[in-house]
Amino acid sequence: MAADSHRQSETERGGMREVPAVAVVPLMADTPKTETRTTVTENQAAAPSSPAPAPKKPSGLAVLMPTVESSSLRQVYSCPESLQRLQSSRPKPQYVCPARGPAVGKTCSVLGGASPVAASGIQIIVVPTTAERTRPKSHTKTCHKVIDDVPPQPAPFLHRCVSLRSNPPSDTFVIHTREVLGSGRFGKVHKCTEKSSGLKLAAKIINTRTAKEKERANNEVQAMNQLSHPNILQLYDAFEAKHQLVLILEYVEGGELFDRIVDESAPLTEVDAMVFVKQICEGVSYMHQMYVLHLDLKPENILCVNRTGHQVKIIDFGLARRYRPREKLRVNFGTPEFLAPEVVNFDFVSFPTDMWTLGVVTYMLLSGLSPFLGDDESQTLNNVLSANCSFEDEAFEHISAEAKDFISHLLVKERGGRMSALQCLRHPWLNNIAEKAKGSNIVLKSQVLLKKYLAKKLWKKNYIAIAAANRFKKISSGGELTSLDTETDTVPIAT
Repeated sequence: MAADSHRQSETERGGMREVPAVAVVPLMADTPKTETRTTVTENQAAAPSSPAPAPKKPSGLAVLMPTVESSSLRQVYSCPESLQRLQSSRPKPQYVCPARGPAVGKTCSVLGGASPVAASGIQIIVVPTTAERTRPKSHTKTCHKVIDDVPPQPAPFLHRCVSLRSNPPSDTFVIHTREVLGSGRFGKVHKCTEKSSGLKLAAKIINTRTAKEKERANNEVQAMNQLSHPNILQLYDAFEAKHQLVLILEYVEGGELFDRIVDESAPLTEVDAMVFVKQICEGVSYMHQMYVLHLDLKPENILCVNRTGHQVKIIDFGLARRYRPREKLRVNFGTPEFLAPEVVNFDFVSFPTDMWTLGVVTYMLLSGLSPFLGDDESQTLNNVLSANCSFEDEAFEHISAEAKDFISHLLVKERGGRMSALQCLRHPWLNNIAEKAKGSNIVLKSQVLLKKYLAKKLWKKNYIAIAAANRFKKISSGGELTSLDTETDTVPIAT
């Protein structure tokens, strides 16, 4: 590089003026043209002028010099070494350095990696490109918390193999009908207390007006009799009446998993999600070892033990089935957005069917989005059959590669390609949680998105209930009474 020295005219006043551009020859012939401007500080030392060589053809890199009030000669140094190295190593410059007038008292680095230039008095002020200035940057929140990666306490009673009793449950238990813990297609769950011991329990009252409803209730009793694990809700007693079946269950106070997650007083991080998923995998792994398929492993069927810890229990075995390898089991029921492709196709189900649902739950925990939910049931089922799972949404911006790999090995269309529950527990994402908890403190966006999801689901549920009530009223006025289903969480699938 070369620069000409000029003496300031006596008629000129102080200030900035633009001098003819000085030709700069890039170090590489194929370096793209970039415009940069430099400023000269007031206290820059004077240097003797030397004859300038013949000007070369400008390369497009112009140096603009501000003038300062001085009668002495000033030497404008050529492009600093840091910028030359940048030109030679990066053929496509990403930043433009505009002239900013006299040097300010702040040193700026080039692309965040080059050393600041101080010896020559020239400062390169780097500003983002137009695209980077206009691109919105996502705001991230952080939090620090203690992660309790420990299994839940066992039920406050030993495992019991329960047989249906015909005497009224009121002889043994006080059922608090005004305290509703949950409700759904089956009926309602209330708090209850054993009269003899004062043990706090839960009473699940299941309507059994039809033979199908009665069969489902009996399936739940049989499945729970086989399962004794801290991550699985335990059965204490069961009573059969004319049109009802009452299950007395272990009581947990934490509520549904997703209801707990949307609580803004408890920020959700990826490590929180790891512990929740690990607890679910522990329960599913035990179920599969006992040859039990849950087949309805949706978020509503996962309860938190309390409102502060990370321990969960799997509930609702009404759709559970005993898996017998020699028998080809098919099912045509479930919640559309959580169904595995083999259920939609009315193909054989097995252990991997539960693992697909676990993948959907994990995806929702981390992102707050339902991966296959469509505008209607038909579109949702088609999305399930396509099995296209994307992590490109902004909600996955701060999710680790291990988490995405974990989900990718569960949401696999072919059953044989999915991880088992035991393999999930060995996956890197669910290991070394204590170490990961020290650095993973970014609050996930799924907390906000899940709140919108649950609000939309509740609105849809209420809308259907109101529509069904209006329809029932209309039919009643015509002299016809029919049984209407106002709960659509679990629906039969057309085959």
